[in-house]
Amino acid sequence: MKICNIYTERSIDNLRGAFMGKRLSRKRPVDTKKRILEESEKLFADKGFDSTGIDEIAKSVGIAKSVIYYHFKNKDEILQSMMEKFFDEALEFKKQIAELYFADPDNYLQQAFVETMRFGENRKRMAKILLMESIKNTEKVPIFRYWEERAPVITDLHKEKIKDITTSDIMLQAFFMHYLPYMGYLVFSDRFCDYFHIKEEDMREKFVGYLTEYYEKVFKPRIMNI
Repeated sequence: MKICNIYTERSIDNLRGAFMGKRLSRKRPVDTKKRILEESEKLFADKGFDSTGIDEIAKSVGIAKSVIYYHFKNKDEILQSMMEKFFDEALEFKKQIAELYFADPDNYLQQAFVETMRFGENRKRMAKILLMESIKNTEKVPIFRYWEERAPVITDLHKEKIKDITTSDIMLQAFFMHYLPYMGYLVFSDRFCDYFHIKEEDMREKFVGYLTEYYEKVFKPRIMNI
């Protein structure tokens, strides 16, 4: 779907720059705390949180174990910090996407999903960690908290155009029919493409099409006042 509005095009460019500019800044010096979080994210995604030790994180960063304890109390605080960062980035992204969508809902829907896919594909490791930690038999389920915090924000910001999406039936439908498939796509898309010999761009295009069709025909009529 072609976006003709100049404001929208510029907004999309700004959005990409804000949330996808990591590649441009990777060569810049990073502080130790950031390096600890980055290396921990890789290890947690590859091996799992429980199977990764502080010693291994320190070795991966190239620092003494005592330096990690200077920045973080323990491994749980490392995980909590990266989760908070991910939640904050996702929430800010969702606000900006919603702003663009509600400015032109008829023409921006598919592009909104495209941008959402790009955002998530740059954070596949965090999606994997989020799912793994949510599946564990614990009272804390990060993915539920993530979902619960995001949903009411958009409702509050766009009360005149959107219905209350925090009601139990809408939350259930949106979580299992939209959000969970999206997270599953981020976690399994690479291996799915390899296993079934599908081009990544073809799979992404199809998945965006599925999301767009479901939203337009099923979900949008239930939540939108426009």
